[in-house]
Amino acid sequence: MLAPTVRRFSPADLSDKAGWIMERLLVRYPRKSDVTLANWLRVLANRNDCLFIRTDHAVALAEVVVLDLMDDHPVIFERFVWCENRQNIHHIDEAVQLYEEFHRWACTMSIEKIIVNKSSDVPKERIKECLGRLSPEENLFARV
Repeated sequence: MLAPTVRRFSPADLSDKAGWIMERLLVRYPRKSDVTLANWLRVLANRNDCLFIRTDHAVALAEVVVLDLMDDHPVIFERFVWCENRQNIHHIDEAVQLYEEFHRWACTMSIEKIIVNKSSDVPKERIKECLGRLSPEENLFARV
């Protein structure tokens, strides 16, 4: 089997490939409309501080962010890594390949930290195989 082609998500993908992606976004953001989410994806597809990529059966979005304003070191923050069918090993393999692209992107910008597994269909063990050692970080929050 040939390796799937990884490419940037483009606004044109919204018409032919984004049906399952929109369904997932509507579940994650139930208070947002189809139009709002589609426009959000269009904007992200054109931002240089985001890596919005896809294969035929997987999609990933990561963003360069500064978590600590006093620290000059940005991080790459995973927004999501999803595959079309979470039960299909080939779709999961395609999603794993997108983590490899996150790593490559981080290296080109000399970013030393990628925050992963925020919203992923890839099992943690497969992420670890792809990126190496994973270190836990605890986030506490209070609902207001």
